[in-house]
Amino acid sequence: MKTVSLACAAASVALALAVPAQAPQLGTPELRAQQAAAQGTDALRRFIWRTRMIYDLDIRDFLRFVPSGD
Repeated sequence: MKTVSLACAAASVALALAVPAQAPQLGTPELRAQQAAAQGTDALRRFIWRTRMIYDLDIRDFLRFVPSGD
């Protein structure tokens, strides 16, 4: 039984170390806002407005991801 517990603990530590804490995770609100910003100002504005009550994001935080021509 101790061997199984030790193996599970080792696997948990390995998984925790494998994913950096600061890397944006797929599907996070911040990453989705960046993807919307890459499509342009209107897409970012729509995403921020549509998800405002859920994520409480600020459009000013993501304007730097909007392509310069938009």
